[in-house]
Amino acid sequence: MSTSHRIDKELKTIFVVAKGNIELEELIEDEKKILNNPEFEKGYNKYVDFSEAKPSQNADYEKIKMTAEFIRSTQNSRGKCKWSIYAPNVDAYNYSKLFAQLTKELELETKVFISEREAREWLGV
Repeated sequence: MSTSHRIDKELKTIFVVAKGNIELEELIEDEKKILNNPEFEKGYNKYVDFSEAKPSQNADYEKIKMTAEFIRSTQNSRGKCKWSIYAPNVDAYNYSKLFAQLTKELELETKVFISEREAREWLGV
């Protein structure tokens, strides 16, 4: 998988693009890089583009739960924010919805979309 991100300080938004087979461990590693990026600031929203990605065959409930636990453990660094996930692939959509459900009690409002336009509009980017 290939994951990249850029931080737009003007929009206060992190843009993440994932391509190929998604290994959840790689997404966690990218999240660590974001949190350690000097341009990152608490409260930044995130737009995730999974349009060219699909979950690895190794993806399962336990790995998604592990990812949600990592996000929970870094909540203080992230602060209150919104994540918009564009996932037009059925599997990526379903896994993203499960992730959103597992993190719903955090100060992280996550919505998953199959429409890129709706995903961007919801986040305002």
